[in-house]
Amino acid sequence: FYPSSFTAAALLDAAMSSGDLSSQEGWYENVLTSASQRRVDLLNVLMDVAAQQRDFVLAGLWYEKAKARGVFPSVSAFNTLIAACAKSGEFETAKAWYGRAVGAGFDPNLATFTMLIDVALEQRRPSIAGYWFNQSIAEGVLLPVVTFNRLLEKSARLGDFSTAGGLYKRGVDAGVTPNNETFRTMIIASAKNRDMAAAEIWYQRAVHSRFEPGATIFQALISTVSRNGDVHAAEHWFKQAEARGIEPTLSMFNSMVAAAAKSGDVAAAEHWFRKTEAAGIQPNVYTYSSMINAAAKSDNLTAAERWFEDSLEAGLKPNRITFTTLMDAATRSGDDEAARRWYEVALNAGVVPTIFTFNTLMNGPARNGDLEATENWYRTARFMGATPDRITFNILINAAAKKGDLKAAQSWFEKAQENGIKPNVVTFATLISAAANSRNLSEAQRWCLEADKFNIRPNLVMYNSVISAAASQGALNVAEAWFERMSQQDIRPNVVTFNSLISAAAKRGDLSSAERWFQKAKAARVRLDAIMFSALINAAARNGNFAAAEAWYEEAEKSKATPDIVTFNTIITALAKRDNITAADAWFQKALDTGCAPDEVTFMAFVKAAARKEDLSLLEQWMSKAARAGFKPKLIYYRVLENKIAQRAFRGVIQRAVDEGDQSAAIRWRTWAAHEADPAE
Repeated sequence: FYPSSFTAAALLDAAMSSGDLSSQEGWYENVLTSASQRRVDLLNVLMDVAAQQRDFVLAGLWYEKAKARGVFPSVSAFNTLIAACAKSGEFETAKAWYGRAVGAGFDPNLATFTMLIDVALEQRRPSIAGYWFNQSIAEGVLLPVVTFNRLLEKSARLGDFSTAGGLYKRGVDAGVTPNNETFRTMIIASAKNRDMAAAEIWYQRAVHSRFEPGATIFQALISTVSRNGDVHAAEHWFKQAEARGIEPTLSMFNSMVAAAAKSGDVAAAEHWFRKTEAAGIQPNVYTYSSMINAAAKSDNLTAAERWFEDSLEAGLKPNRITFTTLMDAATRSGDDEAARRWYEVALNAGVVPTIFTFNTLMNGPARNGDLEATENWYRTARFMGATPDRITFNILINAAAKKGDLKAAQSWFEKAQENGIKPNVVTFATLISAAANSRNLSEAQRWCLEADKFNIRPNLVMYNSVISAAASQGALNVAEAWFERMSQQDIRPNVVTFNSLISAAAKRGDLSSAERWFQKAKAARVRLDAIMFSALINAAARNGNFAAAEAWYEEAEKSKATPDIVTFNTIITALAKRDNITAADAWFQKALDTGCAPDEVTFMAFVKAAARKEDLSLLEQWMSKAARAGFKPKLIYYRVLENKIAQRAFRGVIQRAVDEGDQSAAIRWRTWAAHEADPAE
């Protein structure tokens, strides 16, 4: 008696339950001597079981024993095993079983290659999918255009357009007939990757292949680039549509308005709004919502509210997007009360808020580090039945980070975990920022390392955050160590990276290291900006090397990256401390010449120097300049000046005001001198 396939399946099922597949070795040996068809059936069952158990080693042993007796499984059994290997990510094992199938005389069929390509694409392995595509061509198996299109799309979405182009050519040469979807796929994938040159190439290929791009392709293209806020690309495709005689639709116009809104170009948004009306098309609620969004992006709450009123006059009923955009306009303008007012208006209008609504409301106070207000909106969201998402918790962590409350940031991170929310790169970058704001460098480093536990590979933003945290404390060696770690991960540094490293050196007055990192920045071909030159000038000034500071200032001017008042203050303060008032004054004039308005720190440098020298004339001069610039003597002035010198200085300034006939100035100075006004006002 030899077991049937059904009996074998039952026996194997029991073996699988016990986890002991090898226990059936004895009767398997006996079955191999049975009738031919029964042996094949059993081997097919065995291959299927091995595939389910992902035990490819045991499957290999069974296969080799059967092969020795001239017994081979069916092509479907081979396909099952190959699929199991591929789904397990064991593509090399899949190739080995593919080789066994070919060696057994089976021609891999369409199902084999379609399955292998689909699995590779699901696992985001377009190179593996491309390998099997090439194998299918070599075997003369012509893939359906649907699979062909998916292969091209996945390759293109990952930005690998050269590979996609090669696959397209090989497929067409092999006889695959591209359709309109092929070109639509490639054009849109290119646009989503912001590679408009590639999109143009595929568009021209479509036209050359006598495929007429329809309104849907142009709508998809305009919509895609619109989401990126790329107004110029959107206008390009809009004109292409018009050139081909395609009548613009409301959706196309809405995408144009939305593109301008997303880029913050209010004028362009209004231009396309008016073009919509000129085309005889009535704008809808989404058109007006985009206009409100454009106003919000430019922090213009008044304009946003005006567009809302216009939508009501047009007889349109505002929806959740409309109200949420108005709340966004309010929070961006720093008017949290207006945001709350629009929230209440939305409730009265019967609009049910979602977590997206509350995230918008939380963003305003979070940006200002108002953790209490942010947490209040979170509690309101929970009360209203909205389920917090990852963005919600990231906003809360950001609010804590802005406040410099590392403990609260960590607490909200833990609450996110309790709610089943997985952190992302933004979460860890924000936590690192919270640690940096708390001047806790060790915690900043710990959070970057912690990301690995969540299978999150640190990206440029995270590395920059740690390097910046180290730089803020002048820990150049730590910053450099993280730079090396980043380089080992093949992450390319940007201008922010190098600015932090140069700033770290500047804080230590380490001019040579600052200049060394500047040269590395040049070699990396990053943009040399004002922040970078400011850090170099700062390093030179702290080092007392004013000739180098002058040289770097000139270099900044050549690069059209003029430093800001903070940089000028660094030099002026350093010179003033050395009582080199003449040189400090020269830098003061340079600041004015470049359009940099002096601030309190600027004037304080001169006041302190004059006080040290007990030079009343100089003191009166700079206190008068400060007054003309709109600065009142604050408490720090009184702390800097000894009382006797202060009183003599104030008398001199008051007398000068009297001599010039400026009685109001004289009274103001008398008030300040007598401390009758609050110096902090």
